Amino acid sequence: GIGDIRVTGRYQGLTADHSTGLTFGLKLPTGETNDTFKSGNALDRGLELGTGTTDLLLGGYHFGNINRDWDYFAQATLQIALNTHKEFRPGNGINASVGVRYMGFESFIPQLQLNTRIEKRESGAQADIANSGATLLYISPGVTVPINKSVQAFGFLQVPIYQRVNGYQIEPEVLLSEIGRA
Repeated sequence: GIGDIRVTGRYQGLTADHSTGLTFGLKLPTGETNDTFKSGNALDRGLELGTGTTDLLLGGYHFGNINRDWDYFAQATLQIALNTHKEFRPGNGINASVGVRYMGFESFIPQLQLNTRIEKRESGAQADIANSGATLLYISPGVTVPINKSVQAFGFLQVPIYQRVNGYQIEPEVLLSEIGRA
């Protein structure tokens, strides 16, 4: 099914070259929150498609050139739950990324990122407090390929280099992401 939807905006006017900006938005409670196992037992709230809460998203970014062939970027986003749903409140968190990319090839752009996720524990009567909250660090090599002047495809392989989770949690060994953009 479809999980919670994020609606975000970006303000690029902090610098004349638009290299530094702010991001803002909301995570909307669109995902299901009442899934059950085949046995009929309720699914752990942290495993649901949605949280049932509206979350504030606030962040910032900066990018620039190291030299003619190398670029860098840094970005971070806070996610703060604004309410509870059925006695459950997800843990607030921050996602942060830094990376470099090599612009010296015409047919593709190799990239390398470090991605971090720090999440506080869930709260409320329906929370699994002992088995929530984490600090995760990933290294993510990737590549961008221009399709035409207005569309690019990119993909990343995200490999954990540090994972500290509270209690018992499911964390992937490897993540693969791919997308096209205009």
